[in-house]
Amino acid sequence: MDAFIDCLSDMIPGNEGFVFVFKNFDKFNQRDKDTAYHVLDINQNNSWRLLVENQKKLMAFLHSNDPQLQIQSVGALSVLWNKEEWFDKSRGV
Repeated sequence: MDAFIDCLSDMIPGNEGFVFVFKNFDKFNQRDKDTAYHVLDINQNNSWRLLVENQKKLMAFLHSNDPQLQIQSVGALSVLWNKEEWFDKSRGV
């Protein structure tokens, strides 16, 4: 985790910024919930830092095959489903 923090902390993106896409995040979360959470929290903290210091964007998108995936708040923000899957009924839950 320290290496991930160092890597993101040293990044100064060109142009607009970076987007991370985490495919099958539900499997990562099932295997190691604590690490999965910390990866998102580190991403969120660096997202704010880059926006304030460099006016650059760092975003993360999560793909999940688990319609009931719930992730605790990162950086005091909720991790939300996209607007098409916002309601449980839209995810078949």
